[in-house]
Amino acid sequence: NDMANLLNSTEIATVFLDNAMNLRRFTTHATRLFKLIQSDIGRPLSHVVTDLDYPRLREDVQEVLRTLVFQETVVAT
Repeated sequence: NDMANLLNSTEIATVFLDNAMNLRRFTTHATRLFKLIQSDIGRPLSHVVTDLDYPRLREDVQEVLRTLVFQETVVAT
C-alpha cells in the first residue's frame, strides 16, 4: 500500500511491465491514457486499449526494457 500511495501521489502516468511486456502495476493516472482495470495485471500491454496515437509504443517499450533508460515522448490522443 505504501508503494502504491507513493506512486499515485506523483501524479505521473506510469505503467510497470515485466520483461515479457506484461502489466505488473500501474498508477491511477495511467488509466487516463490506457483503458486499464485491476484485472489487467498480468496481461500483455499489447492487449490493452488506448486512444494514444503512438504507433511506435511497442518498439519504445522494448527499448526501455532493454536499456532500462526511461523515454519521454509527446503523442496525441
